[in-house]
Amino acid sequence: MESGGGAPPAGELGVAAESAQCPLPPGDEGAAGPAWPLEPEGAAEGGGGPRRALRAVYVRSESPQGGAAGGPEAGARRCLLRACEAEDAHLTFVPFGELDFGETAKLDAFYDADVAVVDMSNVSRQPSLFYHLGVRESFDMANNVILYHDTDADTALSLKDIVTQKNTASSGNYYFIPYIMTPCADYFCCESDAQRRASEYMQPNWDTILGPLCVPLVDRFTSLLKDIHVTS
Repeated sequence: MESGGGAPPAGELGVAAESAQCPLPPGDEGAAGPAWPLEPEGAAEGGGGPRRALRAVYVRSESPQGGAAGGPEAGARRCLLRACEAEDAHLTFVPFGELDFGETAKLDAFYDADVAVVDMSNVSRQPSLFYHLGVRESFDMANNVILYHDTDADTALSLKDIVTQKNTASSGNYYFIPYIMTPCADYFCCESDAQRRASEYMQPNWDTILGPLCVPLVDRFTSLLKDIHVTS
């Protein structure tokens, strides 16, 4: 859903129900309102007023494969939405084409967010997405999350190396989150080599085995948003 005025819907239409890790919320995907909201409860530590809600932005694929209702990227996006709802974070969706074209409102939403989440499963889009992440970094918007549907070990390793280099040589905070979709449509974050090797041999009844080895993707998002909110 593009960023624009009005109250944010709560979920995504036309998508099959997900697993317990990332159940499908009712309604449409979230979208940015005319202003970033304040957290409804609590006050900032040492402060005298309510703390602003964390602002997150996700670059949405428009490709038939990536944007398909049951596709891996759509499932990862729903997991992110659930995590943002749990943490009272305000999530904006920006279509890749409009970001790449340079539409002003979409650029502002992407560059001004506290945390930007991009899915680099489509290799052809990596140069453009890294460029926009670099612009965010130049604006001191440091928190950038790179997702990858882990289908190719060499690509995953290359992205991991790039993230390591950026965290060493730049002022940004880059996070690399490779994820998998199991035969039962559960989504897991597999960041270690052992987890990745285990996922390569999954069978339809292996979800119960893989579960203890890998972190549910929605839980990984939730943990990350907690950490970023503390430091933002």
